[in-house]
Amino acid sequence: MTGSPIAEHARLEALLRAVAAACAAGGAGDAQTACDRLGQGLEAHLDREESLYFPPISALRPDRRGALERLLEGHRELRGALARLQGRLAERDLADGERALAVLARQLADHEADEEAFLDALDADLRETAQGLTTP
Repeated sequence: MTGSPIAEHARLEALLRAVAAACAAGGAGDAQTACDRLGQGLEAHLDREESLYFPPISALRPDRRGALERLLEGHRELRGALARLQGRLAERDLADGERALAVLARQLADHEADEEAFLDALDADLRETAQGLTTP
């Protein structure tokens, strides 16, 4: 999974829908397979943010470190919610799996909104700075 963080968010949402569809269809094996794909995609996304995106932002914009820490806390919460979902599906408990999926989906949507707002604010700051550099 590569691309912009926002494009990756859309792909993660599609993976969530695949898990939901497999759970609704009653296929525990299919749900677990879909969940494995979701887990791989989510972990790749979080790792990319943590290793590629966040360190330079933290270094260049120390004023944004608090916001980055909150986003990292969100990553820990997402990993926990994913682990709970994986546990339910490993036990072939589709009803609890669907509930765990709903929690993960809600946490992911909230986190994505926080990340996108963070990126929008950072972009606005950069544009304002750039404009100040080009305005006589």
